[in-house]
Amino acid sequence: MKKYILEFTTFICGAIGMIVELVAARILSPYLGSSNLIWTCIIGMMLAFMSIGYFIGGKIADKYPNINIMSLFLLLSAVFISVIPFLEIYIIEPLSKTKINPSLVAITCSTITFGMPSLLLATISPFAVKLKDKELTDIGKVSGKMSSFSTIGSIVGTFMAGFILIPIIGVNNIILVIVTIICLLSFFIYNGKNIKYVIKSIIIYIILICFVLFAKKMFYKTH
Repeated sequence: MKKYILEFTTFICGAIGMIVELVAARILSPYLGSSNLIWTCIIGMMLAFMSIGYFIGGKIADKYPNINIMSLFLLLSAVFISVIPFLEIYIIEPLSKTKINPSLVAITCSTITFGMPSLLLATISPFAVKLKDKELTDIGKVSGKMSSFSTIGSIVGTFMAGFILIPIIGVNNIILVIVTIICLLSFFIYNGKNIKYVIKSIIIYIILICFVLFAKKMFYKTH
């Protein structure tokens, strides 16, 4: 498993990236509708932030080729995903009630709510290529392999979200699952774990889960 941890990580991040995109559409649709215009805004903004994430991830990976930095990016993505339910209540819903152009509202909501998770998840792929290149000299082969794993993960995430997760467990529970998976993955790939790191990781995870649960309670209270 350790030998293929980078491939596994890119696969999971690819899957989560697509799940987040479908969750974005599901969250925005009650407020803004689900027209082609809204989908265009969501997909366009997520691709924009992913491209930024690829660029930033590559730059940082060249300067700091350390798997612990990649672990930190994963943890940060979990932080931003955990606050999405709060952003739905305090940003998406109020903006949807304004008379601003729906396309501009969709772009703004997508940027604020899902931009950073998309950016941070995208940094993982170039990090994985850089770290794997330490072991292998065929950079083209390594890059192609990582892109393939990420794309396969995206395909799996798309079908899982559309056919299983959203219809069966709901958006808020999906966010709980995603945060849990990312935190576990971040913890698993971290090098040099000690008792202090374990305790900090558990505390951070509990705080993030509390964010999601509290926001879920607030949502049903306000609705």
